[in-house]
Amino acid sequence: MIATMCGKFPFAAVLAGVILFCFSGNADAQYYRHSAGLKIGNLFAADYRYCISRHSAVDATVGVVNPFYPEYQFLIASAAYHYSFGTGVARLSPYIGGGLSAGVQFGHWNKTMKTRISYFMSADLPVGVEYCLERKPIVFCFEWSPKLQFLNWLRFVPQSVAVGVRFVLPQMRR
Repeated sequence: MIATMCGKFPFAAVLAGVILFCFSGNADAQYYRHSAGLKIGNLFAADYRYCISRHSAVDATVGVVNPFYPEYQFLIASAAYHYSFGTGVARLSPYIGGGLSAGVQFGHWNKTMKTRISYFMSADLPVGVEYCLERKPIVFCFEWSPKLQFLNWLRFVPQSVAVGVRFVLPQMRR
């Protein structure tokens, strides 16, 4: 089920990225308020980030974990607060934060339970770095977000690593 959805999702995601890039020509990635894009790693997800200030941001992600392994996948939605540190390097911002994830697991790594459906929640500790291109509305990021699942069982999941690209959205004027 999810594998057939993922076949159509990359085309829609690339199309949305091109549209965002075309309409965000006057956006400056030095300091931005809104950005949207994709994260790819052990998850394939749409990502949105809202910067509250130069050091604080809220990040929301919706996607599929294990996108290339159809027997064992997760649909996940997560939100996290990020605190960015200054580095002395222009346009480079490391960050750390905290958040929550919730989702549905389809299948299981054990083939005898491949029809299993279960739900999970986790506390997340995202650690990452983002780099904003100079005078371009593009932001690249690398994030490691270990999770402590706690709804049905208590389990530590350290392998949540992703790289991403986000497009800075232009400011909305009234």
